[in-house]
Amino acid sequence: MPRISAQRQQDRYDAILEAARKTLTTKGYEAASMGEIAEEAGISEGLIYLYFKNKRDLLTAVLTQFYLRVTTGLEEAIGKRRGFRAKLRAVIDKHVEAFASDTDLCRLFLTEVRVASDYRKSTIYELNKRYTSLLLRVVQDGIAEGVVRSDIEPRMLRDLLFGGIEHLAWRHIHDGKALRLSGAGRIADVLLDGVCRPKK
Repeated sequence: MPRISAQRQQDRYDAILEAARKTLTTKGYEAASMGEIAEEAGISEGLIYLYFKNKRDLLTAVLTQFYLRVTTGLEEAIGKRRGFRAKLRAVIDKHVEAFASDTDLCRLFLTEVRVASDYRKSTIYELNKRYTSLLLRVVQDGIAEGVVRSDIEPRMLRDLLFGGIEHLAWRHIHDGKALRLSGAGRIADVLLDGVCRPKK
């Protein structure tokens, strides 16, 4: 059997990953089968196992691709802003944007992955830590610059911010209701009034 080119291997990998994303987000992790993923990709089921060990490995690959993309986008957005207030709003805008544009992947993460018993030992947990650490850095820089109150705990602010946005977006994720971006702006105003030193 002739060896296939590296490009052909990459094309197959990408096709399987895209098929997995569509199938897993549509049917859910438990209900989706490897056969359905193979059918969506237009290949035999056995061929998937040349690229991925099992369905869990596929799920990890799908969400890894998602996290790398949104983390890069958030890093770029923060890098373009100057000052704590602008950087915090960049974090909020990009996080809400992820829920609005990648609703199915966010639902997959919240309902299938984060609740798993092995989540804290997973690759996705480490990627999530890397993503949320960008906010920690913004807050720590704000404290160092004297803009943010020194008694603010960065991790508490992280939990309030990401938890608040998740709560705001839940009906959008779960029930398909419209996500009101103005709500994220209100979260920013409340947080900024609470954590920033009064302007002199």
